[in-house]
Formats: sequence, structure tokens, C-alpha cells
Amino acid sequence: MKILLADDHAIVRSGLRSLLVHDLKMDVVGEASNGQEAINAAESLMPDLIIMDIEMPVLDGIQASTIIKERFPDIKIIILSMHATKSLAKKALKAGASGFVLKSQAFEELANAINAVKKNLRYLSDPLANMVFEDYLKLLSEGNDEIYALYNSLTSREKEIFNYLAKGYERVIIAEILNLSPKTVDNHKASIKEKLHIKSQVDIIKIAKYLQL
Repeated sequence: MKILLADDHAIVRSGLRSLLVHDLKMDVVGEASNGQEAINAAESLMPDLIIMDIEMPVLDGIQASTIIKERFPDIKIIILSMHATKSLAKKALKAGASGFVLKSQAFEELANAINAVKKNLRYLSDPLANMVFEDYLKLLSEGNDEIYALYNSLTSREKEIFNYLAKGYERVIIAEILNLSPKTVDNHKASIKEKLHIKSQVDIIKIAKYLQL
């Protein structure tokens, strides 16, 4: 992937560049120190992914993301933030970002975030994911129709696989039962997580319990 870094602190950009280029073997094609520079660089460099700080001068990461996604919808964006708040994460996702990673965990989580974004999935740092999931479980406990609508958005095959996963079946066993390849099961599982806004097997089990499946 061609990656553009946008952060107003040169030392942060340097650290991220080192991680991406030397450790993750990725191609950093440019840098920007504010939101407007990020927009200009996106237009001239057409990166696959922008890793963007949320707090920058001229235009912040949310404002820049909104403009970039309007002009170049195929460019993926991962927002970096010092603050683990649901409101910021929701604003970032609403602006079109595919990921929200805490700066304190960036060096541990960026590889996973980038891999998720490459697969057209969304990624939230664990503290935020847990907060969002707690909200989700609260909605479930209240019997919110929206949650059932999310489950019903799954295809019949995805519901089959969801139910097997909820019962603890391994991917290889599910593949044998349904006469599918393990890779196909993995693809369905990724789609299920994306549609239900969850990250783990534990989340699947919790949802199945709340839905009384």
C-alpha cells in the first residue's frame, strides 16, 4: 500500500515512517503537517491509505477526512488520537475513516488496523471497541429492534455460520459440515463481524446469548 502520513509533529511522523517502512515493509509516499496539506497531498500522490492525526492546525483530521473522502472515496483513512472517547471515534467513522487507533497503542496496533482496512473492514483500538460493544450489549438488553435488524441483515449462509461459531465450532469443522473451504468460512466470518460491528469470537457468543439463539 502507498501510505501518506499526516501529523503536525515531525517526530511522530518520523517514528511512524520508521515503523511502516522498516518493520512493516510498506511504502510511505509522503507526509503532511496539517489537514490542508493532507488534502493537497492526497490529490497529488493518490495514496491507498492516509494515517492521520485527529488534532492538527488549519484543518483537523476529521475535517480533512470528510473532504478527502468526498473527493477521493477510494482512499482509506486511519485516524490517530490521544483520546479514547466514543464521541471522537464516531465522528471519525462518520467522516469516512475506516479505523481509529489510539496514539498510545499505535505501534502495537497499526499493523492489525492496516490489515483490517485492506480487507474493507473497520478497526477500533481495543479500549474503544470495548466501549462501543458495551453500548451494543446495552441495546441488546433493552431489546432494541435495530440490533435484531443487524442480525437479520446477515445472509442465510452467514446466519448458519454465526450459529456454528456461537456454539464454539472451529472453522475447519464448519467448513466440513457445510461443504465449504476454510477460506470461505473465514470470509463469511469477516463479513459477519463487519455487519454486526464486532471484533471477536467472544462477541459472537455474547450476541447469540442475548438474541437467545
